[in-house]
Amino acid sequence: MKKIIIIIFIISLFLTAFSQENLDCDTTDFSSNTIKNDIYLKVKIDDISIQYDLWVRTGDIQILKNIDLQIDELIKNYGELSELQYLKGIMYMYYYKDYDKALEYLKKSSDKNPKNAYTYFLMGNIYVQLNDYNKAFLELNKAIKLEPNNDTFIYLYALIYESIDENHFAIEYLNKALKINKNHEYYISRGNNYAHIGEYEKAILDYDEALNILNNMINNKGNLDKQDLYYRIMYKKATLFRYMYEEEKGLVLIDEIIKNIDKISNDYFQKIVYLEKVNLLYDLKRYDEGIEIYQNLLLDSKEYYFCALYAKLLYKVNDPSESIKILDKIEDLDEEYKLDFVSYLRGINFISLKEYKKALNEINKTNFNFDISYRDKNFLLKGLIYEALNEEKMALNYYKIYLEKIEDKDIKNRYELIKANKEVENIEVFIEDLYKQRKLLY
Repeated sequence: MKKIIIIIFIISLFLTAFSQENLDCDTTDFSSNTIKNDIYLKVKIDDISIQYDLWVRTGDIQILKNIDLQIDELIKNYGELSELQYLKGIMYMYYYKDYDKALEYLKKSSDKNPKNAYTYFLMGNIYVQLNDYNKAFLELNKAIKLEPNNDTFIYLYALIYESIDENHFAIEYLNKALKINKNHEYYISRGNNYAHIGEYEKAILDYDEALNILNNMINNKGNLDKQDLYYRIMYKKATLFRYMYEEEKGLVLIDEIIKNIDKISNDYFQKIVYLEKVNLLYDLKRYDEGIEIYQNLLLDSKEYYFCALYAKLLYKVNDPSESIKILDKIEDLDEEYKLDFVSYLRGINFISLKEYKKALNEINKTNFNFDISYRDKNFLLKGLIYEALNEEKMALNYYKIYLEKIEDKDIKNRYELIKANKEVENIEVFIEDLYKQRKLLY
């Protein structure tokens, strides 16, 4: 289940609730007589809002520690005002990551002043982090009732639906948010949802809208911090062209990103861009160009992801021995799924090399508890290996398990012939045919 992480985005928006103007507004939390009549308290709260903004920009934890001490001092001198409970809730939400305590403070704040929509909004976001979406919707409904045209609240509604793969509902709420505010984040989110349901052309249109807005922000407003996001959206667009079998269009976009690669601050993302170019080149059957990119840019990397993909490409172009050598380079495999994929890829390489005992040893290391489709493929691999080792009884057992899960005419026909003691195609020739059909690729 995906989690919605929009902390910085939320803070930057609800900081307006601390503004001097809102201190005099009857519909916000900052409207109590105590606040209105105490100049010092008003200035202190306004100062805290500035400090929050500074933390958002710098990420300096010491700033948050100082804010917390100031809030405690205000509570000591002024009591548990709604405004101060609200600030304390924010501290526990963003600094201490204690969601239960944050909810406790925010509920106290809403009880004292039920007219602050942002209190409900923050509680809704906390429930999202806790995966309690029903309560998140309840709190957001309260916020939206107070501020029906607040696109931020509507956007969070959409993000919740997106996180539970209810993409059509997410799109519906993003449509509402975009009617209020043509925000690039909303276009990106709607594009992601369209992409998820396979409506790639609509997704590309939304990405184009986002790119136009970001380009304007970068060129006219000098927001250079948006450059990474600009090229990430261009990258997303390129990947969609690959899904649409328009690889040449995707390649044009990737090459445009590579021309501006020095503008991308994230080194990892730079590598991802080159990896996508390799994928596009592979689909276009330009294998040598793809391998050259790996050799020039990624071969020295010992990171799992890059080595595994390079090994995968070598396997695909029928160089299993070299693929295994690359897999030997991988270090720091501290996650089970990484080990699973490496062992799986070793296994199919050893099958290609006709080293069946080594292949079986690798496949037996995998379980793929996180991905049933790969686990099902393992049953097929074990069936093929056991048949190649002349252990037909074991082979039939694994073929049977595989066929109970996957419809596969080729394997079903072979299974029935072996079971009836009839002649079958040589297993090594059969395996080569499966490779040609790409049935053994992940």
